[in-house]
Amino acid sequence: MSALHWTIEARALSLIEETPALTEAQKTTGVRIPRLLHHDQDNNILIIEDLGTGLLLLDEWLATPAVADTASRRRQTPPSDSEAVVRNVGERLGKLLASLHGMKLSDEPEALQEFVNPTVSGFIAEEVVGKMSGYLEKYTNLEANRKDRICSLIQTDFEEGNSGFSGGGNGDARERPGVFSVGDLWTGSILVSENAERIGLIDFEFAGKARPLQDMAQLGAHLHLQAIAMASRNLKESSSSSLTVTTFVKALYAAYHSHSRELEVFWLQDGDGDDNDSVNNEDHRRAVRSAWILHGREMIYNAIGRDWGFYSSHCGSGDAIDVQEIGKAEIQKKMMEKGVWYVEMAHKIGSEEAEGEDFLKPLYHQ
Repeated sequence: MSALHWTIEARALSLIEETPALTEAQKTTGVRIPRLLHHDQDNNILIIEDLGTGLLLLDEWLATPAVADTASRRRQTPPSDSEAVVRNVGERLGKLLASLHGMKLSDEPEALQEFVNPTVSGFIAEEVVGKMSGYLEKYTNLEANRKDRICSLIQTDFEEGNSGFSGGGNGDARERPGVFSVGDLWTGSILVSENAERIGLIDFEFAGKARPLQDMAQLGAHLHLQAIAMASRNLKESSSSSLTVTTFVKALYAAYHSHSRELEVFWLQDGDGDDNDSVNNEDHRRAVRSAWILHGREMIYNAIGRDWGFYSSHCGSGDAIDVQEIGKAEIQKKMMEKGVWYVEMAHKIGSEEAEGEDFLKPLYHQ
């Protein structure tokens, strides 16, 4: 981690600790964010609280033993009565994240400048957005015109988010309101104890102002990929394993949406200040549309950026590497096709074509 990343993490943890609403949210949900213990910017030293032992990464905790028992992952199954436990963890995390994103950024505009890290947007522009055409060319059979359209949608969404959430086709270039974001929220940012009593939220080195739902769409992409991978396994527990992930996501998103409404966040308000369940006010439409595109983009990128081969129905303990690669390619193709679908449907939300989507929907519509 670079010195700037450490500095941003220290500033984020300090801001969180100084926000009474977030201190209270951690107490009521049982989701802990590490406290900043010491930061020496000149000597590049950062010391933060240790959240303790016996904590698993979220995707490991959600996985069944047959999946988690590999050389690089610990064996762990959610406790008995797993569905209720999984829902409980999702609900608690959803409430905490809603509280984090509900911070009033306009109260401290100067402080937000301290979170700007140009290397982050540069990396995304070059490695993710800039190489999207190559990823699609190599791993899908899309026609050239369709591939170019997808890349254009991803590029435009990235540029709008990178330029202060400025306006669309009506020429409105005013800065759009944003939320305080973890910035790179994924399953590796969330820790869960074996008994599900303790939950941790870590890694704030990319924190700062972002578009509404950015964190949730990005985390959801990793969980969506995990659900697809689990469902692809030709094992008895595969369908129930995938269901465990979707149960968690629905609880997470529903709690996030509900608590965000309680906090009266701007993107859930209509023109009269009333909260709104449908995608029909401008901030709401922008947030949801961008969430779909980001969700799809991250699914495409992480389908090849992470190793999903151990989930394949073709992969057993004695299988040869070439057979494993065939299974891995099948999973990647399925993942990328779903990611492409989200990008293409982002401007058709509410239409008959997009009506069947139920993964992201609890996040913004109830």
